[in-house]
Amino acid sequence: MWDRTTERARPGGTGVLARLARENSGSTAIIFAGVAAVLLVAVGAMIDYGRTSNLRGEMQAAADAAVLAAGRQAALQGNDLITTARSHFDQNLVSGAAQAITHFSATRADGVTTVRVRANVETTFLAVAGIETVEAEVISRAAFQSSPVEVALVLDNTGSMASHMASLRSGATDLVEMLYDRGGEQNVDVAVVPFNGAVNIGSNAPLSWLDTGGQAQYHAYWLRSRWVAFDPSCTPGGGGGGEDPGPGTGGGDRTAFLGGIIERLGESVAGFFAVPSARAGDPDNPPAGYDVSSDGCYLINSHTINLFDLFDAIPNATWKGCVEARPEPFDADDTPPSNSNPDTRWVPYFWPDESDRFETWVYPFPNDYLPEDESQVPAPFSFNGSQYFHTYWQGKYNGTAAVIDETGPETTGPNKACPDPILPLGSPKVQVLNKINGLSHWFGSGTNGAQGVVWGWRVLSPGEPFTQGKPAGQTKKIMVLMTDGMNGIVDQATDTTWSDFSAYGYLQHGRIAPKTYQAYREHLDARMLQACTNAKADDITIYTITFGNIDAATEALYEQCASEPPYHYSAATVGELEEAFGTIGEHITKIRLVH
Repeated sequence: MWDRTTERARPGGTGVLARLARENSGSTAIIFAGVAAVLLVAVGAMIDYGRTSNLRGEMQAAADAAVLAAGRQAALQGNDLITTARSHFDQNLVSGAAQAITHFSATRADGVTTVRVRANVETTFLAVAGIETVEAEVISRAAFQSSPVEVALVLDNTGSMASHMASLRSGATDLVEMLYDRGGEQNVDVAVVPFNGAVNIGSNAPLSWLDTGGQAQYHAYWLRSRWVAFDPSCTPGGGGGGEDPGPGTGGGDRTAFLGGIIERLGESVAGFFAVPSARAGDPDNPPAGYDVSSDGCYLINSHTINLFDLFDAIPNATWKGCVEARPEPFDADDTPPSNSNPDTRWVPYFWPDESDRFETWVYPFPNDYLPEDESQVPAPFSFNGSQYFHTYWQGKYNGTAAVIDETGPETTGPNKACPDPILPLGSPKVQVLNKINGLSHWFGSGTNGAQGVVWGWRVLSPGEPFTQGKPAGQTKKIMVLMTDGMNGIVDQATDTTWSDFSAYGYLQHGRIAPKTYQAYREHLDARMLQACTNAKADDITIYTITFGNIDAATEALYEQCASEPPYHYSAATVGELEEAFGTIGEHITKIRLVH
C-alpha cells in the first residue's frame, strides 16, 4: 500500500515543480510545458524590450543632437533641413543601428524645429509568440531663446582696416542675419557705431545735445587764445594774454625740441634783431575778434570762439556730425546733456585748416583746405614765415570757399576723417544690413576705442542722448566691440600740431598731458577701460574682438573690457574674424531643447 509519509521523506520530493516533474500523468506534463513556455516568453520579452529601450535612448540622444545642429541654421527649410538633421543623427548612432530606421523627418514651424524618428527592432524571443518586430519612436524639438535683445555693433573703421573691410562687413552681416533669423524682428534691435579717432552722432542731432554757445571748457581749445601774427618791428617784452607757441619739449617720443626752436625763430627772429620801437599793437584796443599781447608784438586769437560759427563761415562746408570727447568724467559716462552744465554737451569736431605750403621747406600738411592771406592780417602784424601762425590763423574762416573732399577714404576739410554716422536702435533689418554693407574705412586721425565704447553704451541706454533703448529689465543689452589696433593718434612730422586731429584735439595743443604719443595712448586706454566698467555696471554684456597682429597690451585691454574672459576673441586671420562674429551670434541666440 502506498505510504504518503514515505513519499514526503524521499529526497527531492519537497518542491511543486519537482513533484510535477516526477508526475507521470499526461495532464500534469501538459501543465508543466505551458508554464515553462509562459516563463520563457516573459523572459524573452524582457530581453527584447530591453534592447528596444536601449535603442530608443540612443535614438533620442541622436535626435537631440540633430535638432540642435539643424535648428541653429535658421535658414534651412525642406529637404536641406532634413539632410542636415539626418547627417547629424546618423553620426551619433552606433554602427549599424541606422539600418533599423523606418522613418525620419525634420520640420520647422513658428521658430520650432522638430525631428521625429521611428525604428523597427527585430525580436528574438518574442518571435516565438509571433511578435517579430517592436517599434521605437522618439521626438525632439528645439527653439531659440526668444527674449528681447538690443545689440550695439561698435566697429573699427580706421584706415588700417582698408584691406579687411569686406571681412568685417561679412562677419557683422552674418551675426545680424543670425540674430534676426533666430529671434525674429519683433525681439531683435541692432545699432551700428563706427569709430576711428572720433564718432559721428549724425548731423541731425538735436541742438539740445550740443554746445552751440561755445561755453564748454574745451570748445575750440586748440584755436582760441593762440598767437597768430607778429610785428617784425617790435621787440618781444614778456607776452601775456595768450599762449606762446614757443619751443616746448613735450613730444617726448619724437625729436621735437630742435624743431620747436626753429619754429620759434621763424615766428620772431626779426623781433630779436629789430631796433626797439614804440609798441605796435594796443592791448587795450585790439582789432575786432582778436587780442594783443601785453608787449604789443603778437596778435592773438579771441579767447572765445564758436566752432559752429567757423562752419558757417565756410560757405561750402557743413558739420557732418562728429563730436569731440567731453571733459572727464563725462567722456566715459552716460550723463545726459544739460543746459546747466555746458561740459555735458558735445562740442562739434572741427579739424582746422592747416598751413599752406608757402615755401618748399614747409611740411605738406594733410588737411590744407583754405588759403592764409597776408592781406587779411591787420597792420602792423604779419605771419612772418611761421607755419604755426598759418595753421591757427582765425581770420581765414571768412567766407572763402574751401577745397573739400568728403567722399573718402582720404578726405579734406573740417570733417576730415569723420566716419559714417551712428545707426541707432529702432531701424528695420534691411536698414541695418544696408548700413553694415555700406561701411568704409577712413584715413587719418587715429583709433579711439574709448569713444567707441561710450557711444556704444549711449545708444543702448534709454536716456539721452539716444533714447531708443528699452528701460532696464525689459531686454538684454549687448555690445560687440571690434578693433584691429591699439588706441592712438596719427603722427605728423611737424612741431606745429605734432599729430592729426582727433576727438581729444591735437597732441600739441590738445587736452592730454604729457604731450607724448605713449601718454596719449595710455590716456585713451584708461578712459576706454573706465567706459567699459561703467557700461558693464549698467548691465550691458560686452563681447570684444581683436583682429590681426595685436600687441599684448591691447589684447589684455580688450580682454579686460569684455564681460568675461571667454567673451573676448582674438582673430589672427580674416577667417577667424568672421568665425568670431558667428560664435558670438551663437552665444547670444542660444538654442535649447523644448521637447
